[in-house]
Amino acid sequence: MKAWNDMTRQERAERSRKCAIGSIFIAVIFIALGIVGMIKVNNLKKRCTEVTTGEVISVFRMGKSNFSPYLTANYTVSGVKYSASGNYSSGYSSADTLSRKPVDVHYDPTDPKKAYAADSPKKGSVYILFIMGVVFAIAAPAFFWQAEKCDSGTV
Repeated sequence: MKAWNDMTRQERAERSRKCAIGSIFIAVIFIALGIVGMIKVNNLKKRCTEVTTGEVISVFRMGKSNFSPYLTANYTVSGVKYSASGNYSSGYSSADTLSRKPVDVHYDPTDPKKAYAADSPKKGSVYILFIMGVVFAIAAPAFFWQAEKCDSGTV
């Protein structure tokens, strides 16, 4: 692959267009994965109609300004022990007050291993996919702009 400085204007424009198309392609993939992830999260929330009490076994603090922990809890359904995780946002001011406390675990009565603890199923990775898609979508016009500059002879 040639270095940018060793290319003609036409080669630079062509490479910039290829980068723009690749950026759009990657953006579409990330956004599609985000949509699929959000559908899965919403379906989990709809299916998990039963509630039981679980015991918090680990807490991970999300953010610095307020306490919105991501927790994992153990729960038992029909004598079988399971583990679920989720975000919890109410009633606790530190991880110490939440550890080993009971929390609500919502589970699917037809498949109890499908569950989430506390307020909602985990959505963090879904949001990251959307953000990455937006970043690549924003980059595409910059590549097209670069190609236009190359075509007009200003680069």
